Amino acid sequence: MKKTTNSFLNLRLSRLFIVAVPLMILALSSCKKDEPNDTPDTPDTPADVTVKDICGNTYKCVKIGEQYWMAENLRCNNYDTESGRAGDALKTTEDIISYAPYYADASDKSKWNETIYTKNLTLSDDQISKLGYLYNWAAAVGLEDEAAAKQQTKPFDKQIQGICPNGWHVPTKAEWEALGVALGGAKDKDGSFPGIGKKLKTTSGWYDNGNGTDDCLFAALPTGYAYGSKIADAGARTFFWTANPEDGATSYLYILAYNSDLLEHFSNNKYLGYSVRCVKN
Repeated sequence: MKKTTNSFLNLRLSRLFIVAVPLMILALSSCKKDEPNDTPDTPDTPADVTVKDICGNTYKCVKIGEQYWMAENLRCNNYDTESGRAGDALKTTEDIISYAPYYADASDKSKWNETIYTKNLTLSDDQISKLGYLYNWAAAVGLEDEAAAKQQTKPFDKQIQGICPNGWHVPTKAEWEALGVALGGAKDKDGSFPGIGKKLKTTSGWYDNGNGTDDCLFAALPTGYAYGSKIADAGARTFFWTANPEDGATSYLYILAYNSDLLEHFSNNKYLGYSVRCVKN
C-alpha cells in the first residue's frame, strides 16, 4: 500500500478510474430483510430496525451477511455514554492538516469545493440532508488529540466504539471484507472487491449516471471528503473509515466512486474527513 502525500491536493485516486468487471458469482449469504418484530439486542435482529445516537438522530439499519450495519452515514458530534470519550463533543476546524479530532457537515453546501461534480450535482435535497458528518480518523475512533492520532500505528486490541452509538463500533478492515464477501465478492490483490461498489451505491444522485443498484439498502451516497471544513468530490465519491491504522500518518478506508464498480481498499491521511458507518457489536 503506497502512502499519500500530506496535501489534499495530492490525494491520489488513480485506481478509482479502473473499470471493474462485475463478478458473476453470487454468494449464498447476501442480504437478509426480515419483518420488524424484534429489538436490536437479540441475535435475530431484523434488517429494518433503527438505532438512535446520543444527538437524537435515528438511523436505518440493514443486515448484510451476519453483520448489522447502519444504512445511513453517522451525523453526530458527541461521544455516547459508553464511549472512551463519553461526554466529549467534537468541533469543526478550518485547519486543513489537523490530526486533532474534528468533523465537517457534508450537507453544508457553503463548504463544498466548486468542481465539475458539484456544478452537475444530481443529489436531491433529501439525499443532501442525509450526507452526514465527515470525521478525521482521530474523531472517528475517539482519540483525544493530535499526538494520540500519530502514535496509533498498530491495530486496536478491542472493538472501538469511538463516535458510534452505544452497542456499535467503527468497522475494521476485516468487517468490511466480510461485507464484500457476503455480497458475492472476491477480494483482489489490492484488497478491493470488484463489482461490489455498485451494489452499495444509491440508485440515484451520483454524478454522470454513476448510480448503483443498492441491492442491500446500504444506500451509499456520494458524500465526498473534508480537508478541514472544506469539502471536495461531493456528488462523485464517498469514503468510509476503518478502525485500522496503516502507520502514524495514514489509516485504511474503503472508497466508492461514480466511475467504478469497485469497493476499493485504500489508505490516506488521518487528517482528512471521511464518512463513518457503524457496525453492531
